[in-house]
Amino acid sequence: ADEFDLRRVGVRNEPLFVGLASAAARMPYDLQPQHTASMLWAFAVCAVVEGADSLADTVHLNMQRGPPQCEARHAAGMLWSLAVLPVRHEPLCCRILSGVSGGGIDALARDGPAHLASIAWSVARLTCSSHSGFRIALRSNVDGLLASLAGSLAELSDGRQQNIASVVRALYDMGLADTARALIIRTEDAEVSPGAEAWSAWLCGAACVGDADVESRAWRGLAAASGDGLPYDGPRQVAVLNAAAVRALTTGHPDLAAVALDGMGDSANALSAHLWRRLGRQSRGGASDSPGECIS
Repeated sequence: ADEFDLRRVGVRNEPLFVGLASAAARMPYDLQPQHTASMLWAFAVCAVVEGADSLADTVHLNMQRGPPQCEARHAAGMLWSLAVLPVRHEPLCCRILSGVSGGGIDALARDGPAHLASIAWSVARLTCSSHSGFRIALRSNVDGLLASLAGSLAELSDGRQQNIASVVRALYDMGLADTARALIIRTEDAEVSPGAEAWSAWLCGAACVGDADVESRAWRGLAAASGDGLPYDGPRQVAVLNAAAVRALTTGHPDLAAVALDGMGDSANALSAHLWRRLGRQSRGGASDSPGECIS
């Protein structure tokens, strides 16, 4: 116990971090990518600000010794660190992106979908989100983007579903709503089930940019995701599709409201019947058309 006390195990030693940054500055060209990524990551995880800007300068100097080149796993670690630290080093961020984006989606996803998602999440929070090479890499190969995120498995793991959701949110945060739209269409065409979190990300993003069609697609996907593999079957799916219809009606899209209500088939409930009446049509489910006192 005394030994642990003296060594202050588990306590941040900020002078040590400052010393590491100073030592790195004296040998910028001797550092390997794994060294720079690991040091920046340590500063970020331990929330050490002092010395972080000096280390970022050193890493930038290190990356200027040759053509821009960076492995996706190293880029992910460094960009994440820059995103969570109060140090905004745009020249370093742009250099990293130039090094990892040159090979397009294939290069960005070479080390796995988690690193690709981490890069997208980080860039969306940094001032270098306007980097043309990175944006072109995302926009120019949506099929490759989906394949990299989803893989070839019929059932996507929770991790892959979270990666898709993270990339969808990043696309909207970066102003790439057109790419998010293309991605949801490719997802549907490929019959990929990205999970409720991803559908919700599309739903929120589309609502923010006023894309009613993508919002409607996301509602339907969310309904299917809530049914244990039985699309539009059961009260949870009916509740989601009713919400989709209400949203479509309030935004002036009765055609999309009808699409949502049609999706539930004979499972319609009283609210569904009321919404059908709002559209001037008869419910297919034979449910009572009395929606209750709270619905008008």
